[in-house]
Amino acid sequence: MLPDSLSHSARLPRREQLRFRKALDLLANGRGVVALVRDGRMRVAGRSVYEALLARAWAVRFDNRLERTHLAELALDLALHFPPGRYGRRRTADLQARAWGEVADAYRLAGRLPEAREALREAVRRLESGTGDPGLAARLAGMEASLRETSPPCPPLPSPSLQPGEGGNETGA
Repeated sequence: MLPDSLSHSARLPRREQLRFRKALDLLANGRGVVALVRDGRMRVAGRSVYEALLARAWAVRFDNRLERTHLAELALDLALHFPPGRYGRRRTADLQARAWGEVADAYRLAGRLPEAREALREAVRRLESGTGDPGLAARLAGMEASLRETSPPCPPLPSPSLQPGEGGNETGA
């Protein structure tokens, strides 16, 4: 299974795909974000770096929970600063929902369950103000299920939009 970021990176313009690959290679060298800035002379900004951060976070999800959490939080920080005019308000909300979801999953794997639940709630809120992407809704629903399996009993997250194909917003940007 490919991480979402690898499939999403294929949709980037060619120049951004090259930037994504460079950022992902630099992140994989073991020096993390420092390598982007020092070795790659890259700014930690933009959609290609966002996708690389999420791809690397996914790659280390079981081996290095601290790095996973750090990378997911950085991707979230980038997404929260994307100008809505660049990608459109609804698409920007989707990018933020993905990042919040990855932060939730990172927190879950790190045993930070209350924070994971809150991050997932925020991911769902962003999804609802986004395009209602069914793939993203399914991914968040899977994260919710994993969180429920990991967590002590608690009420389910309130969001019918987590059910792919039911309710939610129309698709499109």
